[in-house]
Amino acid sequence: MGFSVETYTTSPGTTVIRCAGELDVAAGGKLIDAIELADASDLQSLRIDLTDVSFIDSTGLGCLIHGSLRCAKQGVDFAIVPGQATADVISRTRVGAHLPVATDVPGRPALTRADG
Repeated sequence: MGFSVETYTTSPGTTVIRCAGELDVAAGGKLIDAIELADASDLQSLRIDLTDVSFIDSTGLGCLIHGSLRCAKQGVDFAIVPGQATADVISRTRVGAHLPVATDVPGRPALTRADG
């Protein structure tokens, strides 16, 4: 499976980078490029939507940590919205302290669960 990145603005100062597919060594450059391109002078909040990422390796985690450190240095609020694959890797590697997690993506409806 490939990797795709989509960047969009949900409100002034808030940017979301939506990723899908396998975030690995072959795809890391695309995410780094998107993070650096999102770095506008009015950027206040950056969310990385990983809900559609099916696989992530150490290079992918490194890209996310790069984004987190870059935003912290510039005073930009940064968080990831992990899908199951990302949440599992974060839990196993214990890098969660370096990756702030949000539960929803601005401009994308939250998932609702049906009682059943």
